[in-house]
Amino acid sequence: MIRPSFQTWRNRFVSALVVVGVFVVIRLWGDWHRVPIVARDMEAILYASSIVFAGLVILLVFTREELVIAGGTLTRRNLLGIPTRYPLDRIGGMARRDVTYLFARQPSQYIVVYDKQNRCLFKMNRVIWDPGDVRRLHAIVGGDGRTRLSTMSELAEEFPGSIAWPIAHPWATFAIEFAVLLVLLFALVSLQDAVTSRL
Repeated sequence: MIRPSFQTWRNRFVSALVVVGVFVVIRLWGDWHRVPIVARDMEAILYASSIVFAGLVILLVFTREELVIAGGTLTRRNLLGIPTRYPLDRIGGMARRDVTYLFARQPSQYIVVYDKQNRCLFKMNRVIWDPGDVRRLHAIVGGDGRTRLSTMSELAEEFPGSIAWPIAHPWATFAIEFAVLLVLLFALVSLQDAVTSRL
C-alpha cells in the first residue's frame, strides 16, 4: 500500500499556512474599522469557512488516497475513498513530468500512469508522495524513469487525457465563468428589485 506522505509535503504546507495566516490577519485588521460590522463578520466567516474546507480536503487526501497493488491489479482510491481498478497488464508505464503553466512561477510536478496506448489513466501530484514509494511504483509498472520538463500542451499531446478540459481550454473556461457570473449578477439585481418593491 502506498499513501501520500505528509512528512514529504510538510515544509510546503507550513509555508502556505504562514502566508495565508499573515494575509488573513492583515486583511481583517485593515478592514476592522473601515467596513460595516456585518461586512466584517461576513468576511471573517468566509475566510474561516475556506480554511476549514481546505483543512478537510488536506485531511481527506492524506487519510483516504492510496495505491494498492495486489492480485495483478493496481487499485487507486481517491480522496473520497472511491476505488478505481487498473489491471497491471493494461498499464503501459509511469512517467514523471514537471509541467509549466501560464502565469505559474514553478512547474507542477506530476506522476502520470498511462496505458499501452499512452493514454493517461490517472495523474498524481508528485510533491505529496514519498520519493521511495514513487520508485517502488515505477519498479512495478515500468516506464521512463527520467523526470522531464514539458508544457501543458506537450503533456496533453504525449498522454491524452492528462489535462482536464477546463485547464486545456482556459479562454473557453473564462467565457463560461463570465457568463455564469453575469447570470448570477442579473439574478441578484432582480431579487433586490423584487424585495425593494415590496417594502
